[in-house]
Amino acid sequence: MSRLVPEYIRVARKSAVDTTFGFLSSAFDASQKLAKLNTQTVKSILEESQENLVEGLSTRESNVLFFQPDSRTKGAVEKGQAYWIHVRDILAETHGQFATFADTQFKQYLREAQTIVDSIAKTAPARSEAAETAWEFPKNPG
Repeated sequence: MSRLVPEYIRVARKSAVDTTFGFLSSAFDASQKLAKLNTQTVKSILEESQENLVEGLSTRESNVLFFQPDSRTKGAVEKGQAYWIHVRDILAETHGQFATFADTQFKQYLREAQTIVDSIAKTAPARSEAAETAWEFPKNPG
């Protein structure tokens, strides 16, 4: 067994660990952003609800408390849309980070694998013309 095979296994394991922790780090960052957004949203809803309740209780008309004017309804719809736009942006950013990280790791893995294969090819004890032709065929198909 070549001494390069354990090196190849070590490189593959390191690449897998780096990839896993890279994805986990990006996912954790996204979950932190979503938690912050949700906290801000709940805080805003509570503050607005308190304002509406105080306003409704301070008026003499009882229907103000139970029926919201159209302006409040429109504001709630716009806030809901803004919330989902923020969620979409966070998810899109995370998806982009995943794609970039995966691409980078894959290219690095290919470079390292090619280096190991080239090292094995250079230290091979016997070379035959048929083996060299077979080895070069995928690189130079024409």
